Amino acid sequence: LTVARRTNFYGYHPDPQLFLRVELYNPRAVGEVASLLQAGVVLGQKLQPFESHISYLLQAFVDHGLA
Repeated sequence: LTVARRTNFYGYHPDPQLFLRVELYNPRAVGEVASLLQAGVVLGQKLQPFESHISYLLQAFVDHGLA
């Protein structure tokens, strides 16, 4: 779990915002964790996950500047 300053690409956002970056040991759990965040199970409030629909391999390429 890390804090990242990124620009939200959904809609117009002129300045970067703070996001929580959640990295999982098991990439198969991404869908389930995203559902729990959206349902408000974590921290007692509904959270909007981003990039949870991107495949593990593609995300690894992006994270390492290969895509």
